[in-house]
Amino acid sequence: MLARIQLMPRPTRATSLLLTIAATLELLGQLINSTGVSIAAAAAVGAVVGDAFLAPSVRYVQIERQTPARMAVGVEAPVRLSIRGSAKGTSGRRPVVLKDRAPGLDVGRYVVPSMRRGEQAVADRAAMPHHRGCWSDGGRIDIEAYSPLGGWVRRNRVIVASSGWVHPAPAVPLRLPAA
Repeated sequence: MLARIQLMPRPTRATSLLLTIAATLELLGQLINSTGVSIAAAAAVGAVVGDAFLAPSVRYVQIERQTPARMAVGVEAPVRLSIRGSAKGTSGRRPVVLKDRAPGLDVGRYVVPSMRRGEQAVADRAAMPHHRGCWSDGGRIDIEAYSPLGGWVRRNRVIVASSGWVHPAPAVPLRLPAA
């Protein structure tokens, strides 16, 4: 499945702080009539804008999750996540953070190294189901890619179309006291 497109990166708190500092420097430069302080403010704004352009794309990523069709509460189950950068426009500049939110399982967090076009990364983990039930959808996988300075983040969400069952925990037989 191809991730849905989200074009614009979103600012983080670091960007807000840097823009506040730039605005303060510009006001200070105007107050004391200093060209050097105004140039420093312009450089800070330039760093924020340049950082936004370097935020990696999360548009062309194919993700596949493999889990057992039937699991039991409290018993670890293997989860395999395959990530492939499609040949369209994957940038190999920065690592990507994935949050696997499968229903009934704990949240899995993965850091995928920078991948070039067509490369594949495979991650295995053991997840513990906490809730029993039947799910017709496979949950979602959130993708986050941060810019080099950490001021911008691009997010995307992939909906996984697989179903699964989580059964009650197996019973442990109790020993009867000897008579």
